[in-house]
Amino acid sequence: MSEQNSVLARETNDKAATEQINYLCDFGDRLAAGDTIATVTGNDANGNALGAIDSTGDLTISSVAANGSQVTVDGVAVAANEGLQYTVYGGTAGDLYTIVCRVVTTNGETLEVRCRLRIVPDANAL
Repeated sequence: MSEQNSVLARETNDKAATEQINYLCDFGDRLAAGDTIATVTGNDANGNALGAIDSTGDLTISSVAANGSQVTVDGVAVAANEGLQYTVYGGTAGDLYTIVCRVVTTNGETLEVRCRLRIVPDANAL
């Protein structure tokens, strides 16, 4: 996933339904010293799904992975294995979605960040 084509996942992001956007969810401030993201797929010890999850099924989320090297997105440097990268496509204009980003760390902790994605009208729509 290319840095220049990515957006930092914040509390609320906007995108059009026809856009396909790469996001990076930064876990750096939630990790203990020396801890990194270890697992982003499958389930945690409690059976909770890992990765970037849209419970509605309206969004297509793909290319879910930890950032294997440091990346800088929107002027923010995210150290290697401290971010969750994913690509989002789809959604319905006017709807607000919650994407749950959930990972397991090398210390065995399950961490979760919730980001909201607002689908705005497509600028090219007539």
